[in-house]
Amino acid sequence: MSDRLRVMTSTPDRQIKKTISSSVELEFNKLFYKWQEETKFQSSSLIFENIYYQEIIKYGESVVPYIIKKIKIAPSHLFVALSKITGANPVKPENRGKINEMTSDWIHWWESERNGTPKLS
Repeated sequence: MSDRLRVMTSTPDRQIKKTISSSVELEFNKLFYKWQEETKFQSSSLIFENIYYQEIIKYGESVVPYIIKKIKIAPSHLFVALSKITGANPVKPENRGKINEMTSDWIHWWESERNGTPKLS
């Protein structure tokens, strides 16, 4: 098979993956903003029970990069979702309840320990 044919046959697969990735990110963003809007005046226990938060969790591993992207921009209570999806809990005991520190712990987990490409179970 020539190099040109090899490139041509792999291009549609990359386009499909990019399209799927874009649609997951779009759906995640919709759920995220609906969740934020509905829970901005609620206690943390209600925040985690919210239908949109639960829908984010149902997306599983595919939304982890988008969650990390969001918490890099502005810390939020997406830690429970990250933990439920990944099975990880990189938050240091002394950082529990401190949103900025918890954010740093999760970003460190994503970037350093997982090298930005987590091997999720």
